[in-house]
Amino acid sequence: MKKIIICSVLCMILSSCSSQNDSDKENGKILPTADVIEANDASLQDNSSKQSDVIEVNEENSQDNSSTQSDVIEVDDTQLQDNGCMQSDITIIDDIVNWDHPVKDVLEDKNIPISKLELTENKTYPTFYVKLPTEIIHKEAIGSLIEPIAQANGFWNYSLVDESNNIKIEVLIDKENRKVKSYILNGEKIDFIETDNMQTKYNRYLDFLNTDGEVVGYIKEDINLDGNEEIVISVGVGYGSEKIYVLRETEDELHELGLIEGGGYGVYDAHLVSMKGAEHKYINAFVTNGANLSGFALYRIVEDGIEMVGYSASPTGVGNDRLTSSGDNNIYDGYTQHRHSYGVMYFNVLRYYKWNGESFDYISSDVHIPEYPEGEGAVIRQFLKLNMLWEKDRESKNVQTRLSEINLSEKSVNFQKINQLDDIYKWQTEIQLDAKEFDIQRSDNSSVVTVPVQNKSIVFVMTKIDGKYCITDIEGEFAY
Repeated sequence: MKKIIICSVLCMILSSCSSQNDSDKENGKILPTADVIEANDASLQDNSSKQSDVIEVNEENSQDNSSTQSDVIEVDDTQLQDNGCMQSDITIIDDIVNWDHPVKDVLEDKNIPISKLELTENKTYPTFYVKLPTEIIHKEAIGSLIEPIAQANGFWNYSLVDESNNIKIEVLIDKENRKVKSYILNGEKIDFIETDNMQTKYNRYLDFLNTDGEVVGYIKEDINLDGNEEIVISVGVGYGSEKIYVLRETEDELHELGLIEGGGYGVYDAHLVSMKGAEHKYINAFVTNGANLSGFALYRIVEDGIEMVGYSASPTGVGNDRLTSSGDNNIYDGYTQHRHSYGVMYFNVLRYYKWNGESFDYISSDVHIPEYPEGEGAVIRQFLKLNMLWEKDRESKNVQTRLSEINLSEKSVNFQKINQLDDIYKWQTEIQLDAKEFDIQRSDNSSVVTVPVQNKSIVFVMTKIDGKYCITDIEGEFAY
């Protein structure tokens, strides 16, 4: 009789576990939120028994009392006991399109893509795998992201992981007061300052500057290691651009050191960087035109002011310029310029600059050149455009190799003389866009290509050698 009873009890327990496991398979809205069930601080309804008892999860250890029931069941949220029904495996959700949760709404609102999320600690701890924008990855701007996510996540602990930037942010929550307590950024624990308290602090600086607007960035640190703290406070001015004020605080007195602002381009996201060989830090701001351009403006603190030590942004409005770290350790020792528009004749150009301790020196250019062109006209167009590149780009190995393949004559074209002509800009633009028409006269394996330059011309004699057209002579007023 006892064996029968024991078997019956075991069957009931196994049935309960199986039911729970089946319900856990539904991952559509699996995270605790204000609209979904929130263990710890929300009421749970027992639909099967129609009871209205409240189940609270707090930070005390739960007591297993099978013989009596109280109206409040307290469960430990830091270390739940594995009773055979609880699961501790990692649950991965990578079908983000069909995943529905308030956290997803926050990320989409901030244009932050998410690739997947992992749930651990019995599906109560989410780790979101995201790609953070540049204006977020610096710790002075993190608060604008982690606070709304915390609210959308029902004030549970969570993490953000950006594998492309090697960043991990672990957010720690004060559950009782439903607010962010602190966060750990790549191992560094940082106390979180509430937005309201920060706004009060901002007002002091805004009043001193006699300006208003939304503060979108804030740094307070002894940047130049002189014993006084500097304040870098950024105020939004619209279209993603900012005015970046640099102040110094000495014995509770504020002094303005300088203003970083855009001219033709806007500046945004001031942050501190370390340059190779320097103990103090520098202020770096990104430069943009709001479209296809990104660059940077690098400043240092000097005496009672600021000084620009580096600036790079494409004058054509298209390009990507950025500081680089050869040791991949966030200590910068150079920068690159990536160009690919009409300013480089639509070639793909990458320029390298090296930090010398005070400024940057040009090192080299890498010009990507397409396959050898076919046809006389295409060969002449590439020859002209390669010769019209910036001098340093033109001296690069790839360019010199291709020019030597194209031009077998001992002559060249005097582009300095061409550039001195009045209204030559139209001709240059037509060459850039491959819009200039040439006169081509063919005879067997040779051709004569005449390129008009206003009321003058350049005459190229071309011969087909091993299936490729090459220049064997250059004539006309601009030949030498």
